[in-house]
Amino acid sequence: MKKCVFIFYMFTIMIFLFGCSLLSPDINDLPKGEKIASYDSPSKEYTITIFLCGGGATSRYSIRGEIINHTTNHRRNIYWQYNQESVTVMWKDEQTVIINGHELNVEQDSYDYRTAS
Repeated sequence: MKKCVFIFYMFTIMIFLFGCSLLSPDINDLPKGEKIASYDSPSKEYTITIFLCGGGATSRYSIRGEIINHTTNHRRNIYWQYNQESVTVMWKDEQTVIINGHELNVEQDSYDYRTAS
């Protein structure tokens, strides 16, 4: 009997943890979208590519920003904003980009409206 209770509790915990992982927003799991612009850093070591996503019958448009490090060929999403169709991008310096007023260090920062405070 104790073995059955233990198995039940372990199964319940596993289901709970799996559910939490599905509900957690992840900036790396975003729709591709349609490319609308690319902006090179001053030395061209980085490129930020902006994509327009969604906009179907039941959702509004979103903006996704993807940074590419040309030295390492590493790509990652650094910007995600819902209910937005336009974007303003300006490089402050080689490692700092300002996207719609959000200043991001391209090596470590990201902006996701779902987790922004």
